[in-house]
Amino acid sequence: MSDQYRSRGPELLIDLVDKTAQVLEREAGLPPEMARVCAEAVGDQMRLEWGGQQVYFPKGAAVDISARDRQLFDEFDGHNHVHLARKYNMSVQWVYQRVKAVQAAEISRRQLDLLAD
Repeated sequence: MSDQYRSRGPELLIDLVDKTAQVLEREAGLPPEMARVCAEAVGDQMRLEWGGQQVYFPKGAAVDISARDRQLFDEFDGHNHVHLARKYNMSVQWVYQRVKAVQAAEISRRQLDLLAD
């Protein structure tokens, strides 16, 4: 994206390019110039593929589940709320909430997997 395109480009596309460049620098260790070139290519591809469409980005609750919550869910056997509450230094009610949240995310993920097949 040249400066000319940047000045008239839609905000979401500009933000996508900016965020992509930041991730490429941070995670892939690309130099800023190379990260920007790659990010602009991503932006152009998204524009060509999805241009004119309304795009919804899910919040991705399953992605946000913490490692502790995942471990708690994996250890849960249906009857050990009190034990897990003590082990993880939380209330029994909080154990119920975390197990329920991970379970809901798992169900959602499985449903998406079924739709993809």
